[in-house]
Amino acid sequence: MTMTALSAPPDAAIDPMPVTPLGMSGRYFRFRCAAGNEQTLPPEQLLDRDALIALFGGEAWLRRNFPGGHIVVAQRAGGGRHVAVGIDVRAAAFDLAYRCAEEEERRKPKRLCGRLLGLLRWGR
Repeated sequence: MTMTALSAPPDAAIDPMPVTPLGMSGRYFRFRCAAGNEQTLPPEQLLDRDALIALFGGEAWLRRNFPGGHIVVAQRAGGGRHVAVGIDVRAAAFDLAYRCAEEEERRKPKRLCGRLLGLLRWGR
């Protein structure tokens, strides 16, 4: 699999995603959540921060891979380090939706992008 902007982060082997995309069922996205249970979510629920955190069993992985905001914490050496203070819910939702559609595409060929963009209507 080639890396794209929507693919796993470069350190995916070190920090694997705790959720497994299983594909789609109609307009719903299917996952195996961090707890090991299968879940089916509608597109609007993917954009819900609490639903994402529940799916991932916490927000630690989401903060590391989809940071939503940063603050700079000063250090003694004069520099600073960036600390994630939130989650970019839209980026995480789009990545999950893309992975589900990609899994579905792998199993049975369909038009990936058109279907994906039709399911997630950004900017509501």
